[in-house]
Amino acid sequence: MAFDAMPYHFFEIKMKENKNINKNIHHKSYIKVIIVKFTQDTREDIIKEKKEA
Repeated sequence: MAFDAMPYHFFEIKMKENKNINKNIHHKSYIKVIIVKFTQDTREDIIKEKKEA
């Protein structure tokens, strides 16, 4: 009986770990998108300033 319960518990722990990993990956990619957008905006501003100067 105790042996039957163990694999399920192990599986449950693994599922929790996988969810956390997915959250971290999603979070990192989200931050990357923000950084890319920010750099594109600043690049456009720099180009505008150079044209005006």
